[in-house]
Order: sequence, then C-alpha cells, then structure tokens
Amino acid sequence: MPQRGAWRWGVTLCLTATLQSVAQAQAPRWPSLPEMARAMAPLPVGATVVAFDPAGANAVFLARRLNVAASALAPQLANAASYREAIPSFVRAEVIPTRHTQPAQNSLVAWELEIPLWNLDGQLWFKPFDHAVQIRLASGAFAPGQFLWQWQRLAAKNETPQSLLVLRGTANTKDANWGTRKIAGRSPLAEPAMTVAAAYTLMEAMVDRLTEKKLASHPQRWPQAPMKPPSVNHLETQLAAVAQSLNV
Repeated sequence: MPQRGAWRWGVTLCLTATLQSVAQAQAPRWPSLPEMARAMAPLPVGATVVAFDPAGANAVFLARRLNVAASALAPQLANAASYREAIPSFVRAEVIPTRHTQPAQNSLVAWELEIPLWNLDGQLWFKPFDHAVQIRLASGAFAPGQFLWQWQRLAAKNETPQSLLVLRGTANTKDANWGTRKIAGRSPLAEPAMTVAAAYTLMEAMVDRLTEKKLASHPQRWPQAPMKPPSVNHLETQLAAVAQSLNV
C-alpha cells in the first residue's frame, strides 16, 4: 500500500469480529458508535479498524478517527459531486431527476467507474439521516447492496475537533463482471476481500477529501509513492487494547 504521510501513523488494524453463538453469526452485531469510540480511544488519529463477518457473509465494517468536526461530514457524504472529486475513476456521478413521490431528501444517482478493459456503471440512492447517510445500490454493478455511513462527535484534543467515522454494509462484488466472478469462484473469502477492498478505497478517498489531504492540483490517478507497509512498532499493544474494549 503506498505511503501517504505521517498523519496516518501507519496503523491499520484488521480485526475479525467474533460472535457469541452460531445463531448470532447469521446476523452479526457490529459495535455501536459509542463502543467503537471507547475502543479506538488509545489509537492515534488516522487509525482504521476493519472487521469481517466471521460467518462468511459478504459484510464489512470500517471505523476511522478523524481530525474533522462531525458537523462537516454530512454535507460531503451525501453529495454525489464529492465522490467524483475524491475518486477520479468515477467518470460519472450525476443526480437524476425523479418523480415527486420520492422523499425530497433522497437522491437517485447514476454512476460510472472507469477500470481497465471495461467500465462499471449503475444507479444508487443517497438517503440522509441524522448522523448517517445510506447508499443503496439499486441497479447495475455491485447491486443489490447497501452501505451506511455513520459518525459521532469525539472530545476535542488540543482544540482540534475530532469525530468517529464508520462505514458498514455489503455489495454484490462477485457479479460485477466476468473477472470478479472468476475470482470469487476460487475461494469463499474472495468476495468479502473484494468488498472490503472497495469499502476501504472509498473510506480512504473520502477521508482525504474531508481532511483536505488531496493534492492542490488535479489528483493523480495512479500512486507515485513506493510500496511500503505501515509501521508495526505499536501494533500488538494497540490491537490488544481494541480487542479488549470490544470483548473480542
């Protein structure tokens, strides 16, 4: 993974959520926002927690601490234009006019993602709530599926506002195209791996936009930094703290 800067501290924790019973494994209970806020308290700003459904379902959960006021998140996360600016591979993300029978706060968005050989496209709904934005994949690539952005204000440190940002959900990454179907057929872990890769890319891109880390000029489509793993000097201690906070 390309090194983006010292702000991240090189801390990405990949946790496998554990459940109390086989019955619960069919519908995993992800940590609540207050639970994640307590669990991530010992971690530096920029740390990301990634969790998979241990039952093998294609569901993922990501949480991130930000030096951003919680009030600034909704206008960006519910705006289709923000995704185009954050991810240059989105060559289209346009709000489509709909009938008045739909709630006024809902937005139907037509999107197209540029990838080698063939592009992916589809339609999705943006639906904002208090402290949350739902993205429901209605048709096309990755449908059916949905993701939910959630956030919570954290106590400011050194007069810097902080917040917790969570992205959780699922997508039909297996049937996106011929290539993904071939990959998914090789291992039951392939589809959740593709889903979390897509979710992590989305999280990183939006965090860069929210924290104004994007380049002053037009963002580069391909990473230029050398491949370098994150620092693991404090990984064991931090992982143990998070696992204990979540009773894993």
